[in-house]
Amino acid sequence: MLAVMPSTLQAADAVLLSVGGVALLGWIVGVARSGRWRQPLGGVHASGQGPGLLDFVLIIGVMYVASAAAAAVSLQTGGAAVPPPGSHAWHVRYAIDGVAKSAACAVAILLLALRRSFAPTAETDSTDVVGLGGPRMERMLCSAGIAVLAACACHALTSVQKFTAEALWRRFEPGVVPPVHEVLLSLHESAWGWLGRAQLYYRAVIEAPLVEEVLFRGIVLQMVWRYTRHAWLAVSVSAVAFGFMHVTQPQDVVPLVSMGIVLGYFRLRRRSLTLCVAIHALFNLRTMVFATLAPELIAPAAGEGA
Repeated sequence: MLAVMPSTLQAADAVLLSVGGVALLGWIVGVARSGRWRQPLGGVHASGQGPGLLDFVLIIGVMYVASAAAAAVSLQTGGAAVPPPGSHAWHVRYAIDGVAKSAACAVAILLLALRRSFAPTAETDSTDVVGLGGPRMERMLCSAGIAVLAACACHALTSVQKFTAEALWRRFEPGVVPPVHEVLLSLHESAWGWLGRAQLYYRAVIEAPLVEEVLFRGIVLQMVWRYTRHAWLAVSVSAVAFGFMHVTQPQDVVPLVSMGIVLGYFRLRRRSLTLCVAIHALFNLRTMVFATLAPELIAPAAGEGA
C-alpha cells in the first residue's frame, strides 16, 4: 500500500481543518445575521404529508430481515457469529449486509417519491421529486463548491469534538483503548486484499452516504416534520438517530450528531438530498484516504484491537 509521510498528511489535514473552520465560522455568522436559522424551510410551504410511521417500520423491517439473512449466510460459510474484521467471513457478511441496506434504501426512495414533503427550490430541478436527481447544469459547480466547503466544515467541527471526547476517554478510562471502526481495521487486515479494500471504499464512500442520508435526512427527518410541523425538532431527531447508530464507537456519537444537524439544515434549505449525500461522501472519503495512507493518524491504537 502506498505510504505517505505522516507529516505530509498532517499538513494536508491542517489545510482542510483551516478551510473548514473558516467555512463553518462564515456559515454560522451568515445564518445568524440573516435570521434564516429561525425558519430553515425559508417560508416555503411544504407539499404533501411525507412518509409516516408505517413507512419507517416497513423500511426498518426490510433492513432487519435482510441483515438477519446476512448473518445466517455468514454462519453457513463457516464464519463465526461475530467474525473478526477483515476475515473472509466478515467480508461475505459485510457484502450481504450492503445488499440488505441497499434494498431498504430502494424502498425508502420509492416512498419518498410517492410522499414527498418539501417543494423544490430554485436550486433544485422541479422534477426532482425524490431529491436525488442532480441540480440543473448551471447550478452544478456552485453545488459542488458548497459540498466541498461543507464537508471541510463538518471535518473541522467533528474533529474538535472527537479530540475532546478522546481526551475525556483517556481521563476516565486510561487503561481502555477507544474502539476503532471495523471498516478502518479491515483496511489493513483484509483477507480479500485489494478487492476487500475496494469493497470497503465502495461501501464507505458511495453506499453508506446514500443509504444513511435517504434514511435519516429523508425518511426520519420528514416523518418527524409530518407529525410535529417543527423543522428544528425534525433536524434534531434525525441527527440524534444518526449519531446513535454509531454507538459502537461512543467517542463518535456527539460529533456525528453535530454533523447530522448541519446536514439536516442543508436538507431543509436546499430541499434536496443530493447535497447531503455529496457532503457525507466527501467526509467519508477523507477518512478512508487518511486511514489508508497513515492508519496511525486515524487509529493510533488500532493494532491493539477494538
